[in-house]
Amino acid sequence: MIKRILRAVLFNLVCFSGFGQDTTVVLSKKMFAPDERLVISSLNGWVFKPGNHVNWSKKNLNTSDWQHFRPADIPTRYADSSGLVEGWFRLRVKLDSTFFHFPLSLSKETWAAMNVYLDGQLIHSYGNTGSAGKPFEEHNPYYVLPVPVQLQPQEEHLIAIHIVDETSQLQPLMLPSLPRSGQMLSLTGAEYTTLMHQRAENNAVYTATWLFVSLLIALLLWLLSFLNLYEKKIIHLIAIVQSLISVEMLARFLLNFSLSHQELLVNALVLSLTAWTSNGFAIVALAMALRIKISRGWSVVIIGIHAMGGFLNVYVFDGLLIDYYLPIQFCIFIALILLGRDNIKGASRALIIGVIVASCFAILMAFFDYNDTPYNYNLLLTGIRISFPISLVVYVSLLMKELLVDIQQQANKLVKVSEEKKQLLANQNILLEQQVQQRTAELRASQEDLEKTLNHLKNTQEELIRQEKLASVGQLTKGIVDRILNPLNYINNFSESSSLLVDELNEMFEKHKDVVPESIKEEFLSVVDLIKSSVTKIYEHGATTTRIVKDMQKLLKEKSKDFLQTDLNVFIENEAKCVYDEIKVNYPDFTVELILDLAKQPLETKILPPEFGEVIVALIDNSFYALADRSVTDKVFNPQIKISTELVNDEIILKLKDNGTGVSPRDLERLCNPFFTTKPTSKGTGLGLFMSKDIIEIHKGEIRIDAEEGKFTEVTMVLPTLNKLSSEI
Repeated sequence: MIKRILRAVLFNLVCFSGFGQDTTVVLSKKMFAPDERLVISSLNGWVFKPGNHVNWSKKNLNTSDWQHFRPADIPTRYADSSGLVEGWFRLRVKLDSTFFHFPLSLSKETWAAMNVYLDGQLIHSYGNTGSAGKPFEEHNPYYVLPVPVQLQPQEEHLIAIHIVDETSQLQPLMLPSLPRSGQMLSLTGAEYTTLMHQRAENNAVYTATWLFVSLLIALLLWLLSFLNLYEKKIIHLIAIVQSLISVEMLARFLLNFSLSHQELLVNALVLSLTAWTSNGFAIVALAMALRIKISRGWSVVIIGIHAMGGFLNVYVFDGLLIDYYLPIQFCIFIALILLGRDNIKGASRALIIGVIVASCFAILMAFFDYNDTPYNYNLLLTGIRISFPISLVVYVSLLMKELLVDIQQQANKLVKVSEEKKQLLANQNILLEQQVQQRTAELRASQEDLEKTLNHLKNTQEELIRQEKLASVGQLTKGIVDRILNPLNYINNFSESSSLLVDELNEMFEKHKDVVPESIKEEFLSVVDLIKSSVTKIYEHGATTTRIVKDMQKLLKEKSKDFLQTDLNVFIENEAKCVYDEIKVNYPDFTVELILDLAKQPLETKILPPEFGEVIVALIDNSFYALADRSVTDKVFNPQIKISTELVNDEIILKLKDNGTGVSPRDLERLCNPFFTTKPTSKGTGLGLFMSKDIIEIHKGEIRIDAEEGKFTEVTMVLPTLNKLSSEI
């Protein structure tokens, strides 16, 4: 279609209705197609004059009153009352030097009768133009071999054509020559003649093969449709589709014989109607195979539309309607496959494969035609017209196989039911006996369950008693702790006072040592030093015991239950700075850099502020001690405490890291055990990390400690965010 439109536009640009003299067209081998063919009837330079005169073939004829027309553009308006169109075409050509030793032939591809003259001499007649008193006789152009012509290179030659054609009885507005008038006359080489021979032989072989295979498949399908009582309707439809395809193949086979133009049009109508109608039946059959419900009325409409399309394709659109229908048909098949995709199983898969393969071949043909790419037309058409019929046979065969399998299954079910009935009476006694055994087993199981429940209740009772005892012990311990703190305070205070009194005694001795006898002076100083040392030891151990008791008091203290929603970043920043300032007082000559690397976004969670503050105090205090301990041996390192937060997968990661003395691998596993400490007894109680772990677990979090001896210690706490806590409620 696109080629015809472009040809018409080109014609309107370069051709005009006027008068003119002959012009010489120079021909070169470069103008020939790869198959050694040059369509000279479409070249510009032709002149035309309606009517007939014997002198119009002469070489030196004055053509000033002739019109510029190409044989490809001959109109029907020149037809007389009987429908005949008669006229002469002339073209002057000159072959360039590339044609030396290149034999040429003349090929005619139109139904019109024609006499061809070369330099005024008749070289060949096609059909009968009505000369010598004989009636007009059209000429069948199919499979006519080219006629050799003698054209000398570097010389001017005149090609004159006397043409007679008549309007078609079936298509009164069209000349038989028009559909192929663009290829009315061609110059060809030896290669084209060989291709013509091969094409004629191939067409005969292919069409005969198509016809034989189609008839064989149609006969087989009709035989299966009469033998099969299952899915009879769809198999009849498939047999009709294949019968129409067989008639189409017969029409294609008849093209190998010499037919008149009217016979050819009738044959084309049959071919188009059967091809289009078979597509309509195929659509209905595919819908039925995929269990898509289509009413009888819609089925008739679909088939009727396709039959009308076959008629219009021949008599209105000159075979071009099929170019528009192929993509529509492909979309219809795709839509049916999508609608019935749940039913694509078993035999229907063969039908779908056949449709897809045939569509692929059709798409290839359309692609090659659109791009003017040479291809084996007969081979691709074989794929279209054979793949789908073969899929029909496979579909019906698989359908019958499924029927046989279904019948076999039904028979097996009947046999199985019969056997089950025979065994039913025999199994009744066994069933009753099994029921008795089952009841007995259930009673035994119930007895075992009761015993287990009783044991569980006993264990629970013992556990409750134990927990009550532990609670009582806890209360007792708390009371003891409270009772011990007061005496410890007295011990610490009096030991401190005693130390001050010893210092005053030493001062007084220094003032009056001159009056003290020498015999008791040395013994006195020894006793005073011993008292001083003893009082100091009492104070140190009293202070240690006080710290342990106070930590135990914190441990036994009832935890708050009022969780507060808090931005952990803000809490950490405020708490860390306060604790840092408080602890730094205990290390007046020691500087530690506090680094806060907090997340940019707010970290909302719920915490117990007092308890969580105790965790921060314990961790920073441990870091200060480790840093101070390392500074004793390493004078050049920069003491640092880094506190960081980040949000990972709806969890808050809080890290506190120092570059102090670290922890050995052996001690790392025991750090969170109660009363375990790496500090001296006077410096630590071993309850700080133990309480910190307990507090973090109350917050539904976890605590991890990583350390390397002599390098660093890092404590990681993982806490749930407010969103995660809300989702767990």
